[in-house]
Amino acid sequence: MRFSFKLKKLIFLSVFFFIGCFLFSQKNEDENSDWTIAVSEFKTEGLPSSYQSYKTIVPEMFLIYMDTGAKRIVPFEEKKMRAIMEASNKKLRLIKERAKLIKDRDELFLSVEDKKIKDEKEKKLTEEILKKEKSIYEADIDIKIEETRFFTSSHPKNINLWKYGESLYKLSENADIGESLKKENISALIYGSVKDISGYMVITAYLDMGIPGMKIHEFSGAGRYDDVEKVVEMMVRQIYTIIQNTKEVKVFFDVNPKNAKVYIDGELIRDFSKPIMLREGFYQIGASAQDYVEETKKLELKNKAAYTLKINLKKEESMAIGFNLKSASPNLFFKSQYSIRIPGIITIPKMKSIFEFEENGVHTFGVLEPKNNTFSPQNVQNMIIKLNKKNVKDSIETQRKILYWSLGALYISLPITMILNSKVDDQVYAFKSGKLPYTQSEADRINKLVLTQNILQGLTIALGINYFVQLIIYLVKADRALPRKIKPNYAEPVYQDVNIDKDTVVNDKDTAIKDEENKNEK
Repeated sequence: MRFSFKLKKLIFLSVFFFIGCFLFSQKNEDENSDWTIAVSEFKTEGLPSSYQSYKTIVPEMFLIYMDTGAKRIVPFEEKKMRAIMEASNKKLRLIKERAKLIKDRDELFLSVEDKKIKDEKEKKLTEEILKKEKSIYEADIDIKIEETRFFTSSHPKNINLWKYGESLYKLSENADIGESLKKENISALIYGSVKDISGYMVITAYLDMGIPGMKIHEFSGAGRYDDVEKVVEMMVRQIYTIIQNTKEVKVFFDVNPKNAKVYIDGELIRDFSKPIMLREGFYQIGASAQDYVEETKKLELKNKAAYTLKINLKKEESMAIGFNLKSASPNLFFKSQYSIRIPGIITIPKMKSIFEFEENGVHTFGVLEPKNNTFSPQNVQNMIIKLNKKNVKDSIETQRKILYWSLGALYISLPITMILNSKVDDQVYAFKSGKLPYTQSEADRINKLVLTQNILQGLTIALGINYFVQLIIYLVKADRALPRKIKPNYAEPVYQDVNIDKDTVVNDKDTAIKDEENKNEK
């Protein structure tokens, strides 16, 4: 009975001890602390001179689109890795301090000080070295504790921008990113590059938490330079799926036609035969195929383990039009490819289209909007367009130079005229007030000065009028560079009697880019 009581007491004390150790080893965190993101200046490669400023414009746009007030639940793995990194950095700092003390003690042997003083200094340095070694040993224990520590669940942290997003973070090339971010209380840093590839902008961004062993996430986007905001916004959506630790979703594909190209946030999906893994969030889906209407749609993936992305593109409705320009026989290009030599018939999609006409090196662009015109379904509509007679590019460039020279002449003449006007006014006032000799020769001199003023003033006015005339001419010529409207030839509406094959008229169902929960996915 007595033995049983002692056993129960021993078990109770053991359980109490382990509970105490468990509670002691819990990671106490500031639940109100924020998860701070900084963005650094991007590198540039091969950008045109007019876009060199994108090295700061692009990261500043990241700051704008990331200021959303979102929250993040910090995963246990990140907490653990941060704690281990902090303990390891502390140990490394102590090792460096001990190395400096050892170096100072070694240098003491070569000094020419009194032996008694040297012995005292050596004793003091040895004591400090022993203290550092003890601290290093304790730091090593701290690392082992952090490796086995239990972390408590924390509330979602507010995702905030470093310095309220008002400035970019500057990271030294040789600096330790983990230590640098720790000093500024930064949880993650976004850095990257902007490159030019065949005239298109390619942005690559990295999300780096500065923690050894933690994955550095890479994101990319491409597009025209003018579409930089859309590209950055799309990349920020991708970044937030990682930051917010959204769940992974398996996405299957059901695509029609089979040769269609599907893009998710601008990235081409190369293989539809197997599913891909995405994270919950918003995505921009795009699909295109030859002879089909291109479609885009914004989808949100959430609350499902799997989706089937159904894409059913609508067949383009086509129509035949003819060109028979009596005064010219240019080559016709459609979608940057040679189509016909006019006169001739071309079959195009029944939608807004851009054409290029070329004859003897002179180019004319035309736009056709079928919805603004009524076409006969039984005949081929004859179309007309007014072609340029001169090379528009050369004409605009010549007129631009004339305009600049006219403006330069006005800039030279205007200040001279104003200075001369002021001088003439002073001379006339001085002559009338008796400050100048009241003689005929003086009056003749002032009259000549007034005549010169009138001539120069008239010249300045003429230069001003000339500048505005040249500006109007420049705008007129620049307007010729815009696509001209292609209109039906109402005088001769029918190009040729051609019966349209009814089989070419397609009545597909509306285009659908849908997402459905995959019922077979468990």
